[in-house]
Amino acid sequence: MKTILFISNGHGEDDIAGKIIDRLRRMDLPALKIDAWPMVGRGEAYGRRGVLPVGTSNVLPSAGFGTLNLRLFWRDLRAGWFSTYLRQMRAARGLRGRYALAVAVGDIVVIAAALLARTPFLFVGSAKSAYYSGTHRYNWLEKALLRRACRLAFPRDAGTAAEMERAGIRNRFVGNPMMDDLEGTEETFNIPPTATVVGLLPGSRADMHENALTLLAVAAAVADQRGLATPLHFLFAAPSGMDPDEILRHVGEGRRAPGWRRAPLLPDDPARGIILKLAHAGGPAAGVVKGKFADVLRRS
Repeated sequence: MKTILFISNGHGEDDIAGKIIDRLRRMDLPALKIDAWPMVGRGEAYGRRGVLPVGTSNVLPSAGFGTLNLRLFWRDLRAGWFSTYLRQMRAARGLRGRYALAVAVGDIVVIAAALLARTPFLFVGSAKSAYYSGTHRYNWLEKALLRRACRLAFPRDAGTAAEMERAGIRNRFVGNPMMDDLEGTEETFNIPPTATVVGLLPGSRADMHENALTLLAVAAAVADQRGLATPLHFLFAAPSGMDPDEILRHVGEGRRAPGWRRAPLLPDDPARGIILKLAHAGGPAAGVVKGKFADVLRRS
């Protein structure tokens, strides 16, 4: 029996890996066993599929975003940044010889883990793109590692595939792993077809509630600037861990999201995935929706 290890470093990356696992299982490969290493977070996407995690997870306050600014990095340092990454390095080395193949989903972190594990690997790129600039596109080190060690890379867009080709990296562009496999239900959320709908993505990490409150403040400012020639609705694609009471606590206080108040739910709203409705004094409405990410995107 062959065993494959999926390595991912984020909630979105876990979801991508989970979808690949779903496709592999549909192929009915009885001689294939699948393990997973969610390097950031608890790996809920794997748990839902009955795939038990291996390795050591990063559960630091920034949830993997500690390099974005000094405040987040300082919080991670105080919470054990060095010891966490040392444990993950040791865990990677402890995987040597256990797997026929690794599928690394994410960025340089999962590439490094596969290299430390000395395991042949495929790479599914989810974070970086040739359409970005600066640190958000693949640098010389990442390209060198992929060129030397990666069996095959799957970039997220055609432009990045062309850039990898020029760098001598074996790759194949087969679509965007985050967007091309979305399955919607044609849900309308009881919003009139003439309304203007803006989708809001608060993220799925520990700062999701902070992000939601910031987006509510921005939504109110957009509504004030835009005017209301047609009804304006904001839809939050909420992760499973979002607590509506946490949002309401700040909305009620009025400091973080002024002008917003709770609106009543219709009887069929919960079945549509709507867990919270808000109304603004200036006219726009907002809905917080769980389990309907594709439908929020399509309606926006």
